[in-house]
Amino acid sequence: MKKILVATALSQLFFLPSVGYADYQGELSISYDRAEMSALETDTGRVKAAFYIDPVVTGGLPLGEASFLGRSSHVGFGYAETTNSEFDSVKVTDASVGVEYFGKATPIYFAFDYHRLSTDIDGLDEEIDELQAEANGSIELNAIEELADDIDGNDQTFFTLAGGALIGDNLLVGGKWNRVSVDKYTDIDSIGPMVRYVAMFGPGFAVNLEGEYTVSRLSDSESDSDGEGSGARTSIDFYFSRQFSLGAEYRFSEIEDIENTTAEFRAKIYFTDNLSLGASYAMTEVEIGPNVDKDVYSIEFAYRFGVGRSLLSTPDSPKAKQGRGQTSSSEGGSLACKGKYKHLFSLCN
Repeated sequence: MKKILVATALSQLFFLPSVGYADYQGELSISYDRAEMSALETDTGRVKAAFYIDPVVTGGLPLGEASFLGRSSHVGFGYAETTNSEFDSVKVTDASVGVEYFGKATPIYFAFDYHRLSTDIDGLDEEIDELQAEANGSIELNAIEELADDIDGNDQTFFTLAGGALIGDNLLVGGKWNRVSVDKYTDIDSIGPMVRYVAMFGPGFAVNLEGEYTVSRLSDSESDSDGEGSGARTSIDFYFSRQFSLGAEYRFSEIEDIENTTAEFRAKIYFTDNLSLGASYAMTEVEIGPNVDKDVYSIEFAYRFGVGRSLLSTPDSPKAKQGRGQTSSSEGGSLACKGKYKHLFSLCN
């Protein structure tokens, strides 16, 4: 049963034109995931919030990359709840907090992310007894009972630290460290390099490239054994305008005799500079002896809003006055070629 817990943990390591430009300082999103496996279906509802220290100036930038290209530091919070189609009493919750910091006067980049997954199985024993009674004892549910014993009262935690340097405004080079606490006996530590590059081809037209590679080590104090593995992630997003993008991602991880492979395809559209809709499909194959295939369908709505000044400054400070500066519609698409992002665009004269 521990292989199932480890495989679940590994899968978590790596998921219309407008007249003027609307800057923003916060974003709220709600999403829904439907996961389908051979013998189980799960439903996940999620809410996330991000608050930026300074207003994010969108200009002629792709709306999905404006915060990165503008070096916009922020804090984020999230909460998710997952239920399944077979056992009503089983519920998994995920509470998360994260910070991403970009140096304004220096190339320093720093980020951390923390997730805590809690599983509530109150009433599962009664459900199992009912299923066995309905089947006159003809079905074997010992494996489920054993798994329930493993996860009862056990919280999984995911902690990530990342750091690096920004070369210009559109290239990030750095490294990342992850620790996954599978249960009270087992930890997985992963470390490796990462890179992100946004190639700009004109106002609104861009390609985002990301990649990382990790080496992993599993420590199991219960059985006094260790394991080694590796993983990789690569993704690409094409921005055909400021408002619309298509992307794909591939993730692979293996440790001991467990392999986890995921291919994901996604799309996102901004109906206005503030309101967006995203959708994705991911197919995952987990090899833990018998293969386990999983298909995940996701949809997300997000809304951005403005505050109008730096969260770290007083209303009359120079930084606040700068944060209140808005881009007028008369500047139009020429802002990107005339402003601070001019060097990013290959089509600017």
